[in-house]
This record gives sequence, structure tokens and C-alpha cells, in this order.
Amino acid sequence: MHASPAVPSDSKEKKWDLSFSSIWNTVVWLMLMNFFIKIVTATAQSVLKEEHEKELTALSNKPHTSEQKINGCCSQASD
Repeated sequence: MHASPAVPSDSKEKKWDLSFSSIWNTVVWLMLMNFFIKIVTATAQSVLKEEHEKELTALSNKPHTSEQKINGCCSQASD
């Protein structure tokens, strides 16, 4: 059996192959990811705003019987 060839010990330093195109591609990917994250965030905020407005209208349209009971109780106690 033959042993696998050893890796030469001269390759202690690995150089990064940074080219303009790889740096540019990284920048473009980061900008795209940021854009998509902003779209998702804006969509979530609009959905939450709609839900909040629905809750507010439901609360404002509710009869105020509970407030009248509380106010009636307190006004009787002060008499």
C-alpha cells in the first residue's frame, strides 16, 4: 500500500484571494439582505398597526357600562 502524498509544508500561509468582484458581490448581497429585512419589518409594522386600530375601535365602540358602574360606586361613596 502506498501512503497518501503529504501536503507540502511550504503552504503555511494561505493568501486571501480578494478581488474587486468578490468585494462588490459581498456589498451587493448585504444591500439586498438589508432591503428584504426592511420590507419584512415594514409589512409586520403595518399589520400590527391595523390590528391596533381594530382594537381601539372595538374598545371605543364598547358600551361604557363598566365605567358607569365604577363612577356610580365612587360617587355614592363620596355622598
